[in-house]
Amino acid sequence: MTLYQQFQTILFMFVSGFLIGFFFDGYRVLKGKMKLPSLLVFLIDLFFGIFSALLIFALLLWINHGQLRFTIIFAFLFSLWIYYRTTSQEMIRFWLIIYSFIYSLWKLIAKITHLIIIKPIIFLYKSILVLGSFIISSLYGIYRFFKKSLTPPAAKLYQTTKKQGRKIKTNIKKKAGFRSLLKKLFRWKKS
Repeated sequence: MTLYQQFQTILFMFVSGFLIGFFFDGYRVLKGKMKLPSLLVFLIDLFFGIFSALLIFALLLWINHGQLRFTIIFAFLFSLWIYYRTTSQEMIRFWLIIYSFIYSLWKLIAKITHLIIIKPIIFLYKSILVLGSFIISSLYGIYRFFKKSLTPPAAKLYQTTKKQGRKIKTNIKKKAGFRSLLKKLFRWKKS
């Protein structure tokens, strides 16, 4: 490894230490805001550590073909230490401002969505329910009115029709008996 590659590798490790510290502070602030369960925190911590290690290894592969030396590890750890001693508190405030802005924006979007989409849907749903119940109760009222007003006359009409039908049936039977009597009386004998 040339001197230029060594200098470039140490510089990149120094910058990557600051970046890892910056993103870790963002994650810590987010973890404190969200109050996640401990198992999920453990899994996210593990993922963050693995991701950071893979990122540094990929950076080393890109810069010096994956050569790892004590000075490179020292540069990375030293940059992390400098970051936490100098700028970590300011970056935590920065992340708090960013998360507060995102949360406020999220609440605004939720309120606008509720006002523009959810409330009209609820109003339409309630209107349909009120209109449907009005139509059903009106139809039921009309049915009850016709049932009460038409049932007695219809029942009388049915009873009268039934009586008339019996009389006609009886008369037909009587006439049929009279005809058969006439046929018997005037029957011609064949010789």
